[in-house]
Amino acid sequence: MFEKIYSSSLKFLFPLSPAATYKTVVNEAVQLVGGKYGSLFLERSGRLKRMHASDPILYKIKPREHGVTQTVYETGKMIIRASSKLIESHSWFKNAKIGDDLNLPLTYNGITLGVLSIIAKPNKKFTKSQVETLKLFSPLAMIAIRKALLHEELQKAFDSRELFISLAAHELKAPLTVVYTETQLIAKSLKNNHHISQEKIQRLLSAEMRLNKLISDFLDANRIKIGTINYIFKKEDLTTLVLEAVSNFQQMYPDRKVILTNNIHPPKCSLSVDKDKIHQSIINLLTNANKFSPPESKIDLLLSLQNHQAAIEIKDYGIGIKKTDLKNLTQKFFRGSATNQPGMGLGLFLTAEIIKKHQGQLLFKSIVGHGTQAIIRLPYTSPNNDKRRTTPRRT
Repeated sequence: MFEKIYSSSLKFLFPLSPAATYKTVVNEAVQLVGGKYGSLFLERSGRLKRMHASDPILYKIKPREHGVTQTVYETGKMIIRASSKLIESHSWFKNAKIGDDLNLPLTYNGITLGVLSIIAKPNKKFTKSQVETLKLFSPLAMIAIRKALLHEELQKAFDSRELFISLAAHELKAPLTVVYTETQLIAKSLKNNHHISQEKIQRLLSAEMRLNKLISDFLDANRIKIGTINYIFKKEDLTTLVLEAVSNFQQMYPDRKVILTNNIHPPKCSLSVDKDKIHQSIINLLTNANKFSPPESKIDLLLSLQNHQAAIEIKDYGIGIKKTDLKNLTQKFFRGSATNQPGMGLGLFLTAEIIKKHQGQLLFKSIVGHGTQAIIRLPYTSPNNDKRRTTPRRT
């Protein structure tokens, strides 16, 4: 028994990806006890997910909310059930010719992280020796899984760091070049007593605001990561809030036409928000719309009340977003598969985090070649319910 376990564990010494580790764990477990089928389940987002199965057909069988596998995961105790009981639970096995089903918890530092399921060959039961073998194999398998996952996380961290350094250097260099060039020209004009054009001043201001936004995004992304970003909630009027954000945006992009349509009646709509954070979110979405649409096109901004939520809809008429990219828009450093536009890929990540903190929703709709619609939905205070607490709340 020990020789077999030793032989199996040697296969985990070599660096393996998580997927390869899952496969090795299942295959070795099946071979150790001469089983027919094997599956590995791990917890993902609060539910068990089948990470690998020895036969593709097993992926069609979903773990039940109160099934045996879930019970083993929750209790941390092994369960062996007869083939007849397995067939009662999953009719697919009726014609599969199977034996008993053994479900073993996979633990790490005393915490159950998953379940290893082995189904015996037809009319076979698990012997005491086979059960002990799998019990000894289980912690070795869990260590191998943890090692593979940690290695993957470490690699992602290195990749993320390299990407950050590359993007940051590129993004900071562009506005700094503008600042340097325009400052040199202004200094030369002053020396020669020439008039300094408003255009030069505007370019300097735009470059300075872009630098300030980049640095703020870096800092905010790091604060979110370490959990130190602060929110101060106060009651604000939605229309006033949006108008101020649009005004700030147009200081950076004075030539972009933003058309505001206010469908809120009466016009007063109170929200409990962190004003600066919501400003930042609206400006991030407007900046994205500006970046990915033709200079001469407009940006539509619509305010409305829908299902007890205040909606801020920002629509551009630009290149649009591929369906495959939509689900990744709010991932950190994600910049889309079809863009050569500048950017760190932090704006939408920060916006999503801010809206989530406000118990709101951030949605995107897009058609390639026809533009993108970004929608912020926030809970609002109705005029008849204005007696709610208005003192600042810190989180």
